[in-house]
Amino acid sequence: MESNPGTSAYAAIVSKWATGKLSFWLGINNATFNLLWGYSGGASQYSYALNASTAGRWYHFTVILDGVGKTYTVYVWDDTAQTTTTYSGSPGNEINVEDAEFCIGCQDGGANYFDGIIDEVVVFDRLLSSAEANAIRTGTYDEQIRHLKFLFSRI
Repeated sequence: MESNPGTSAYAAIVSKWATGKLSFWLGINNATFNLLWGYSGGASQYSYALNASTAGRWYHFTVILDGVGKTYTVYVWDDTAQTTTTYSGSPGNEINVEDAEFCIGCQDGGANYFDGIIDEVVVFDRLLSSAEANAIRTGTYDEQIRHLKFLFSRI
């Protein structure tokens, strides 16, 4: 993903998020990457600030959400700096599961669109290990990806 933070207060990279239907949201809020975790029937959220976004840089994100176990891990690879920063935590509530659309580059209904390039999104139906997350980033993941895979050149 190439960042171009723009002037929008919120810019969704990937989300399952709509008014009153809050599940999760990864995006940029005022030039900082954020992860939002919806709970309490979709009415409330935890907000976790990740690292700052710099326009023109490529970032690779691996987001691992364990909604029942109430944990998250986010790996952010900054391709320019050649560094990975890891964020993890334990929200106090299970993640909320809603019927909001899973969206890439915006929220349900097209709100808060991302101004930049999203190259590839892969969604798994299981939790990944840190070794698997790194193998995907480096292109050495050898298990056949039989899960949903969406390829985008420009969004």
